[in-house]
Amino acid sequence: MRNTIEFVCRGVACVLLVWPAAAFSQAFYYEATTTNSAPGIGGGNEVMRVNASVDGDNARVEFVESGGNSMFAEGGYLLTNDAGGTIYMVNPAEQEYMTFDLDALFGLAGNLMGAMGGIMEMSFEDVSSEQLTEQPGGELLGYATTHYAWATAYTMTMRVAGFGRSMRTESTTEVWCTDELSAAGFRVWLRPDRMRTGNAELDELMAAPEELTDCMPLRAVTTSSTQGQGESSSETVVTLLREEPGFEAGLFELPAGYTQTSLTDQLPGGFELPEGVELPEGFPFGR
Repeated sequence: MRNTIEFVCRGVACVLLVWPAAAFSQAFYYEATTTNSAPGIGGGNEVMRVNASVDGDNARVEFVESGGNSMFAEGGYLLTNDAGGTIYMVNPAEQEYMTFDLDALFGLAGNLMGAMGGIMEMSFEDVSSEQLTEQPGGELLGYATTHYAWATAYTMTMRVAGFGRSMRTESTTEVWCTDELSAAGFRVWLRPDRMRTGNAELDELMAAPEELTDCMPLRAVTTSSTQGQGESSSETVVTLLREEPGFEAGLFELPAGYTQTSLTDQLPGGFELPEGVELPEGFPFGR
């Protein structure tokens, strides 16, 4: 491992990725771009850009361009002091912050489907994941990388009021990652282990990339083909990465005087969840 200081980023639609913590702390500034392309997207592409600062377990990920994603408002940022164990979403425009919990966000989908079993049912079958390659990937930003690739597939069947439709989705994901970087705070952005649907088989499939890539991703590309809907793709690239001697005091602190809020505070009046579904406290920005 290099005795220097630096790194990172993500996408999932997000293909969110994990990297291991090292025995010593490093400080970095990086910029990353995620480009999503799918049928129906105006102009063919949606672009998200982030600028981030990482120092050991601390990280601040600022949204420069949100690509139309209302969850990540431009000018806002994510903040962690414990390598992503607790993540805050800060909104300077409203002088508010929320605790950001993707486990609750994606786990609710499974609960909703269960509660609507009499009206709507969704199932995943023929789930598979196969590693295609693991080989030297050349240098990116001056760091030696390993190139991983794997193929995943599943068939989703949706039934509404007794009428069903099945769609097959096949995806190929490639990752170029390096083990020459260290800073646990990189974990705050693009983590597949945070994505949960509530379906055991599909959740296991989504976690497969984490098991295959145990180093820092500098580039990730996913191409998917869904029966009847065409192809979509997502690419995340770290475009700039540099070592930093440190950052100014207060960069990784919550702003004084900001109000803590949650998504539930913003739900429209009269909104009710289906019977049997409980919304986690502060969902999805609270535990």
